[in-house]
Amino acid sequence: MYVVPVFAANEISVNPAVISTPGGTTTITLHTDLDATGTLSVKDPNGNTWVADTAINCNDGPGNFGGSQTWTYPDDFTGADSNTVGSYDVTADVTMSVGKYKWHTTFMVEFFVIPELPLGIIAATTAGFAAFGITKKFRKYP
Repeated sequence: MYVVPVFAANEISVNPAVISTPGGTTTITLHTDLDATGTLSVKDPNGNTWVADTAINCNDGPGNFGGSQTWTYPDDFTGADSNTVGSYDVTADVTMSVGKYKWHTTFMVEFFVIPELPLGIIAATTAGFAAFGITKKFRKYP
């Protein structure tokens, strides 16, 4: 007797869905209810398509019970990087015993900046008053 892995459905997912700093990584996970083969690709915001170094091969044991497989972007995609801010399209081109499918998902690369506004305002105000005070103190009137 074999234990059949139970998944919510055939799906492809990314975690995290938003990479908060360029150059970061995300994990792409593919779950299938039946044995599957195929290719996984990622299209970056510049239009370049990167294919995973490891082909899709979801087979968790004897029988046709599917399984799961994970990749790390950009580590498992030769030549790829996540330095470009924007949306990345992930496509799994999957062949199973019941047909061929294309599953899609996306992830984002964003660049969050911690604003220095309060510090900048204080520094600018202090510098202005200091310049005024120094000018007032050392300026000689004719």
